[in-house]
Amino acid sequence: MKINVFNGKTDKTTKNIDKKVTSGFGNDTFLQYARVFLANKRKNNAKAKNRGEVRGGGRKPWSQKGTGRARAGSSRSPIWRGGGVSHGPKLEANWALLFNKNTKKGLLSGVLENHIKNGTASVIDFKLEKPNTKKFEALIANIYKEGYDSALLIHDNETNIKLSSRNIAKINLVNVTNLNSWDIVKAKNLLISEKAFVKLEARI
Repeated sequence: MKINVFNGKTDKTTKNIDKKVTSGFGNDTFLQYARVFLANKRKNNAKAKNRGEVRGGGRKPWSQKGTGRARAGSSRSPIWRGGGVSHGPKLEANWALLFNKNTKKGLLSGVLENHIKNGTASVIDFKLEKPNTKKFEALIANIYKEGYDSALLIHDNETNIKLSSRNIAKINLVNVTNLNSWDIVKAKNLLISEKAFVKLEARI
């Protein structure tokens, strides 16, 4: 399998991928991964106060006997208006799910393979001596001569590339160390730095 390589000076070349990039998993497996991924990103911020946390209610509303009414020890009981909540949501809730490590690795290979086959993945070997957004944008325009909607730029702690591309609206940055299948699937185009591609190839 081959992937396009751009160096910003000449026309595109191609590079062979030595490792076999394939997943062997179907859509059902990826849907399961998406469910796990989104569940793990879920944050718990719902919290209801119980009767011990609601302000007030320290005084006994009326005498224990002689009133003809039911016994009441606090006006913050869950059955009273303005009282605490019984069995309400707590911050201890945890929606985290687990996913098989080898399957996750296979899915990463599969979605990357799909981009390469469709010609939407490219390796960039741009030599930037210092951060320069205008120059970097011109180099990207040379790759997408007919325009593009958005692109995911995968880098490997490369300061010049990060600083040159972070203000470009259509470019989304992600470090290769934190890359996952979900990022690749959402991206319409992939731009992979030369250093990041070496690590990415090792991961698949």
